Amino acid sequence: MRILVAPGVGPGRVFPLLAIAAELKRRGHRVDLYAEPGAEKAARAAGCRFTAMPLGDTHEQMLDCVTSADAKRLFEVLAWRVAPHLLQVLERERIEVVVSDVLHLGAALAAQAAGVRWATVATAPSLLGPDMKKTAQAKVPSGPLRKKLGLEPSRDDSVTMATSGQLHLLCWTKELDLSAPPPQSVHVGPLGFEWKKAKAPRWLPAFERGPQRVLVGVSTVPFRALQEAVSHYVSEAIRALNELPVQAVITLADEEYTVTAAPAKHVRVERFVPHALLMPHLSALVTHGGWGTIGRALGVGVPLVVVPFALDQPFNAQLVEARGLGFALPYHALTAEDLYDRLLRLLRDDAPERAAARAQAARWAKVQGPRLAADRVLAL
Repeated sequence: MRILVAPGVGPGRVFPLLAIAAELKRRGHRVDLYAEPGAEKAARAAGCRFTAMPLGDTHEQMLDCVTSADAKRLFEVLAWRVAPHLLQVLERERIEVVVSDVLHLGAALAAQAAGVRWATVATAPSLLGPDMKKTAQAKVPSGPLRKKLGLEPSRDDSVTMATSGQLHLLCWTKELDLSAPPPQSVHVGPLGFEWKKAKAPRWLPAFERGPQRVLVGVSTVPFRALQEAVSHYVSEAIRALNELPVQAVITLADEEYTVTAAPAKHVRVERFVPHALLMPHLSALVTHGGWGTIGRALGVGVPLVVVPFALDQPFNAQLVEARGLGFALPYHALTAEDLYDRLLRLLRDDAPERAAARAQAARWAKVQGPRLAADRVLAL
């Protein structure tokens, strides 16, 4: 079968769909990844063919849409720039099935215009949350584009038109629903794809031997407007960890931050460490609250402190706390004392959040997300 997978913009949207693509490829199907140029190496690692979206000078616009949570504008940019090109790709490559991110209106319109089977993927529970419901009511003027693609006019110009009526895959499980999903939905749990062979740092064995182990992560999305706030987050995390009997690592991604605290000997500050190496050994995680990071932590039973900054992170933080999987703290009022207190509570052997995270991991292990997602796609 010839299948094209079209994720949205950014790692948090590429890797869940790449997990499905890799499983479909493993089963012997031809899989094309249609994504932003930076995803090519990951696509090749999964054994997929690759076609770059023709973003050109709109790539920065799209990143601005992502970081400003302007979903309506993101839909418009993706649709007008991408849909005509993708339709040509679908017809030229004789694609039979499209699997696209629910926020990829261009892929939705191209799939409909090509008349192929089509599934969508919602990568985070926030897509069924209150903020997304408001976005779904926003109108995207798609009439001229539909005409250009040979589609009939639609009465519904809301962003919900990017959701397939045939199959809609949800990257979480039912107990995390905060509203009823559409009837064609299937819960497949969190999905991720590790495409780089992680090289273990020399200090990892000592970290693993620590009595308690904590990771503090910083978002890979460049929130440049919030750089001062992220610097404060890192500084307060260092102060809190300095006073705790733990082995700790703070990863900063590729951004530059002004840190006002010096780490103690048991606190490492690193530019990059593959989280996949650390997660199975963690006692607790402090995170900005991207769903990919949360899903990876809960997948191995690690409780969390979530300090959200933007996008869907506040929603994810509330969800973690509401389900008893950890704590949420506001970044604008974050103190080392509050972070110390929440971590101390999570590090107790009898912490209810620890038990809840382990129970969540056990539920997700039974789902076998990539296999279930691939089964449903192939059954279309």
